[in-house]
Amino acid sequence: MGHDRRTLAIFTAVMAAVIAFGSLYPFAFQVPAGPGPLHALWRSRFDPLWQPDFLSNILFYMPLGYFLVGTLLRCGAGRLALPAAVVGGVCFSTAMELLQYYDAGRETAVSDIEANTLGAAAGALLGLALESGIRRPVLRQIAAGRIPALLVAVFLLYRLYPYVPLLDPHKYWQALQPFLHPMAFSFYGLIRLLLPWLALAALLAAIAGDRRAPAVWLLVAALVFAGSVTLENRALRAPDVAGAALAIGLWLALARVPRWRLPVVTVLLGLGILAWRLAPFEFVAAAQPFHWRPFHSLVFDAAPADMLAFLQKFYLFGSLIWLMTRLGLRLAAGTVGLAAVLFATALIETHIAGRSADITDAVLALLLGITFALLDPAKFARAQGAPPPAA
Repeated sequence: MGHDRRTLAIFTAVMAAVIAFGSLYPFAFQVPAGPGPLHALWRSRFDPLWQPDFLSNILFYMPLGYFLVGTLLRCGAGRLALPAAVVGGVCFSTAMELLQYYDAGRETAVSDIEANTLGAAAGALLGLALESGIRRPVLRQIAAGRIPALLVAVFLLYRLYPYVPLLDPHKYWQALQPFLHPMAFSFYGLIRLLLPWLALAALLAAIAGDRRAPAVWLLVAALVFAGSVTLENRALRAPDVAGAALAIGLWLALARVPRWRLPVVTVLLGLGILAWRLAPFEFVAAAQPFHWRPFHSLVFDAAPADMLAFLQKFYLFGSLIWLMTRLGLRLAAGTVGLAAVLFATALIETHIAGRSADITDAVLALLLGITFALLDPAKFARAQGAPPPAA
């Protein structure tokens, strides 16, 4: 993991503090009338497992499991590191759920503990694999490119939601209808669909190498489009396929001028994010309210659309920060610069009809920079001020 025991312990404590803040915000504690937190937790055991916030809870606890297992390995836990990390996640999650009983507006639920446990276990397994399986070629490549691998995983998370395949030929036929009878789409819409796939090509090239990246990209595209047909509430649409095809075509064309490939992708992605922030460019004189509480809808609404929007922003903003570091820009400079742009465009959004302006995206950019520094500090330390690697 590239950290000593003390540093990993600090990271684990920071992640625990972040989770506690997100779990107990807005800290409106009271003593409700009722049988108590244990009874409320036990009563929720028959609630449906797949709640709207199930995925967000898994993602929330993955960093805790990742850093906790690293700390335990550095402390000499050996084979006990993985089960101890999972048990630690269960205990911490249970404590948060019991405390939420006294927090107005929050609910105590067994399903949250189950999702949190899955997240902690997944993070611990990832940390253990990267720590002990470096000799395996695939894991060695992922370990060498942890940031691109994380971003590719987030890309798949938001493109394959809700992860529930259906064995229903009628559903497959219905999912193909939008592709067989394509709808009209705008040039701006096509560019917006192209950019995530173009960034994906750059990320895969960093993991698998330039020669194998197109083949891996095609496998990912096949997985995503197959999921559009087979997964619940998904459909295959012609603009998506057209955007992906144009992206790989542009990436292969840029291979003829490798020195310009990453700069072009970075500029296009940056301009695309800027245009997406200001669309539909319908400005009004009266200013809408600006919200200063970050991640409010993600924490309280926990709607699938909010989670998907968060994952998409994580991928796009994270890819842009990573691309800027590949071009030699300092991680701190790229992170703060993007956060400043996102904050400025959020202020502009107060004068755009139909938009909701808040500080969430700027805070997300700052958290992404911190996350990247925590995941792979040695790599970014070497990259400070260095030119991009030869293609």
